[in-house]
Formats: sequence, structure tokens, C-alpha cells
Amino acid sequence: MRLKGINSIKEANKFLGSYWDTHNARFSVNPTQGTNVHRVVPQGLRLDEILCVKTSRTVRNDFTIVHNKKLYQILDKTLARKVAVENKLNGRMYLVYRGRRLRYKDITGKQSQKEPVKERITKSMWRPSMDHPFKEASFMRQQALLAVRVNNENSLLLKT
Repeated sequence: MRLKGINSIKEANKFLGSYWDTHNARFSVNPTQGTNVHRVVPQGLRLDEILCVKTSRTVRNDFTIVHNKKLYQILDKTLARKVAVENKLNGRMYLVYRGRRLRYKDITGKQSQKEPVKERITKSMWRPSMDHPFKEASFMRQQALLAVRVNNENSLLLKT
């Protein structure tokens, strides 16, 4: 289209009318048989169940499943541990267990609020007193140093 100097959508639409004929002449293929060879769909065959996207989901203990980031509650009583989720071409979704459709509802935004976590109170570490056996050696050393200082001060006072 750039070679033809087309710069707008209106010009492109005008060009498309003449282009289809050359495109179809170049790429179309005639059928080998002139008759319609499509078969009739057999009775009892449900194409909508065949032509859909099926995924398997595990049922939780509270009879919920998660599909496409949404939470669904199964309303029917069932012993199912796994269900098939069928997404049809028309956009509808069905939950199926052993060929039977289950009723469900979307509960994504209806979850109860969890209680806020209580803040922990930090406790101060326990420190043994200075006369504790763990600290006895350092306590005795400290007392000895203190006694030496006091003696030195007393001796200085006596000299003067």
C-alpha cells in the first residue's frame, strides 16, 4: 500500500475493492469435486460439548474452585474432588461432573475480611544480675579494680 501512495483509511478501503480480485485470482484453489462433501452431524452428537475449552479443577474442602483468577462456589451437593470447567464458544461457562452440570455462583468479591494480625509486644532480654554465677568472674574483676582505684585515691589524699 505504501508503493501505491496510500496514507489514509479511506484510500485503503478504495484500494481494497480492486485488490480482492487480484488476490483471489492469485491464491484461490478450486475444489477437486464439485459437490458438497460435508457430512450431516449424527443425532445425539453435541458439537457444543466437543467444541469448547475444557479444563479440570480441584474442588476445595469448602466446595469452591478457582478458575481464571475467580472463585466459584458449587451449590449442588456432590462428592466430586475434580470437576471439568467447560468454556463454550458463546462465552458461557459450565461446571460438569460425570456428565451432569453443577450449579455454581461467583463469590470472588464476597470473601470475609480476615482479622487483623495483632502486633507482637517485644520483650526485653533477661540479663542476669552482676552477682550471678555467669557474671561472677567479671564482677569480681570489676570490684577489684574499684578497690584499687579507691586505694590509689586515698593514698594520694594522704600524701597531700
